[in-house]
Amino acid sequence: MTHQLTGDCRSPSILFFALRVVNKLRQIFCKLLIRRRRYRQAQIDRLAFRQLLLLDDDLLDDIGVTRSDVEWANELPIHQSAAQALETVKRRARPKIRP
Repeated sequence: MTHQLTGDCRSPSILFFALRVVNKLRQIFCKLLIRRRRYRQAQIDRLAFRQLLLLDDDLLDDIGVTRSDVEWANELPIHQSAAQALETVKRRARPKIRP
């Protein structure tokens, strides 16, 4: 069974359909681009976080974390913020003392 197009290919219905397809493809491309940018930023953030591993234990103690905490946070999946996870651990380990 074959289908034949009736009328001019520049009819409003075909143009409307083509415009919808193009807009959908543009939305998909934009979402992929945003996802790629977020992933790249997460990689950059994780590389910066790894600099904490270069500090000695006394400096880490001054910050309020241990080396094992930093190593644990560094092993988290890339989409999770290691700095935020470490901050949460730090708050639980040393609660704020009110004067």
